Amino acid sequence: MSNPFGDLRVRAGDAGELYWLAHTQRAQADPRRFEVVLEPPSGAEPAALRVHLSGSPEGTSDTAEPESWNARRADLTVFVPKAVLLHATTTDGLLEIRGVPRIGRLRTERGELRVRAGAPIEAHSQHGEVLIQLPRMPRGSTVKMSSTTSPITVEVPGSQDFAARLQSRGRFTTDFSIDIERDPRSALKVGRVQTSSTASDIASLVLESFQGSLSLLVSPVDWSDPEPLDPPADLEPQAVPQTGQGASP
Repeated sequence: MSNPFGDLRVRAGDAGELYWLAHTQRAQADPRRFEVVLEPPSGAEPAALRVHLSGSPEGTSDTAEPESWNARRADLTVFVPKAVLLHATTTDGLLEIRGVPRIGRLRTERGELRVRAGAPIEAHSQHGEVLIQLPRMPRGSTVKMSSTTSPITVEVPGSQDFAARLQSRGRFTTDFSIDIERDPRSALKVGRVQTSSTASDIASLVLESFQGSLSLLVSPVDWSDPEPLDPPADLEPQAVPQTGQGASP
């Protein structure tokens, strides 16, 4: 899934179908329209749900447009079946994932990244803050977060056994015992946390940033995997023109 024009929120749905709802904002005189396009799988390529702006081919300059048209945005909320393996991207909008059991790659450039879901997770933000709230992780699972300049916060249950590696030029904050390795030739430092004397087959966390602060904290709530949600009964994807259906297998 990708939305370069605003927020993207993804929830686990109880139905075995994909539902979405788009909220759009644009000037009344703006001739362009948002479209939500569902592309079926093709060969090795998975199915894709994307937000497009009609009449704006890639590479077209917007310098001649009225300034008020630059306020256009589209925010997308999606309910996905449990079996979906999710990859999601935004540009400068919020990327929020809750309760989705299978997560691949998550990417945002300048938007915030918020995840409340189980491992494995691979997430990256260029300049937006990252918050990952984890339930108990299966043994041997991996969660990897990275950023360029933005801070990363990860919350884990206090009863979780895991090994973590933190690397950044920024500040480290943790509720766990940490060993710090420093290289006198570099501002980069590495921190290591291990909550179990058994190093093999425990959950693994990796937090990396070029210069953002890193926080590894005990979660104030021991999150269990959230129950899947039913889409609202009146959830009909009629807010924008579409290609494909609002609900599809």
